Amino acid sequence: MASKPSPLTKGARKSRSKCVANGSGGLKWMSTTQWDRKDWSDMMNHQDNKEDMTLFMNPALLDKSLAADVKVEDTTIAAAAAQAQIAALQAALASQQRQAAAQEEEKLLLQMELLTVADAAEAKAQNLREAYEQAAAEAAAAREQAEQAVREAQQVQPVAQPMDAERPEIALVRLKLRGRFYDPNYHPKPVIIPLADGWLPRGCKMLHGVLHGHKLTNQLLKLMQLMEEAPAEEKKAIRSGQPDLRRKQLKKEAAELEICRQFMLPALEEAGELAGRLLPTECNVIQSEPGCKIQRRHYDYTPERVQLCTKGGGRKPASAILALEPGTRVAVYDEERGGDVLVEIPPGSMLIFDGDVAHNGMWYTRSNTRVHLYLDVEGCLREEDTVWLVKHQ
Repeated sequence: MASKPSPLTKGARKSRSKCVANGSGGLKWMSTTQWDRKDWSDMMNHQDNKEDMTLFMNPALLDKSLAADVKVEDTTIAAAAAQAQIAALQAALASQQRQAAAQEEEKLLLQMELLTVADAAEAKAQNLREAYEQAAAEAAAAREQAEQAVREAQQVQPVAQPMDAERPEIALVRLKLRGRFYDPNYHPKPVIIPLADGWLPRGCKMLHGVLHGHKLTNQLLKLMQLMEEAPAEEKKAIRSGQPDLRRKQLKKEAAELEICRQFMLPALEEAGELAGRLLPTECNVIQSEPGCKIQRRHYDYTPERVQLCTKGGGRKPASAILALEPGTRVAVYDEERGGDVLVEIPPGSMLIFDGDVAHNGMWYTRSNTRVHLYLDVEGCLREEDTVWLVKHQ
């Protein structure tokens, strides 16, 4: 028999199956009514079926024919199973590829969503910055109008003292504090109001442009949030020379606070204010609450010790105040004039004054946040949480 099995016709397969099922071992089944002589003659004369029919017509070779057919069937079943397995593997691979494509698409959608959220947050932050700057400008204008109204309502009397012939632009007036700003524990000396010519009392220096624009706004918002989230035991009220508890102080390491590390210290270094002084290791965030009263006049360092530091060409210790909001101001006592000078510190500017300059923090009608630094020198270190009050004459 040839190695490649010859295909049987449908009729031959059906007849053989019927013959085996009937258990016939002879040729008498050929007279069945399902087939006639012509059918068998046509099948025998067909070249493709001749070998199979030879086996089929010979009873002695019938078992061999059936075994060949079973072998062909087994091979066909194995091939079909292999094809089915290949198809299953291909389907699994296609499913994995679809899942990978779906995951990649989901990843891209998530990235786009995150970018959209980031853009929206940046736009919102920009709107908040612009709104804050506009509100700060409006508040500054309103505060100026309110303070002007307060000054007009106060009794202003000329000091019995001649004007300085060399500086006629300096007006000497006495302010009597009344109403909600009146403090019975404080009796102010004559206040010298300098005009906008940059004049400052002796021992004072102003550094402009330490912060500006969105950097100023961002740092202010960070410090306000820092004060809001600080625990009560860390955000302590200043009591020395303060008639109320509305002036709060939060101490931080200078290297830890960004505004001090990136802006204040570089500005002091560039201006030469750190030469001959110790590098500050601590800074204080000060926040005055609405209604905060004026402080008593005081020194940040012991005046006698400050004077000792200057012997031999030494440098005095000093204090620095960085303003972040409009309306930040300090009353500085000018010994030459014999009165207090109201020094306005513009937002983003820093006032530096020697340790033997008497001063006092002012009252505020709204919240005001600022940063203080103390610049010690060898032999004259500031005592923590200590000020030296000036007795009023």
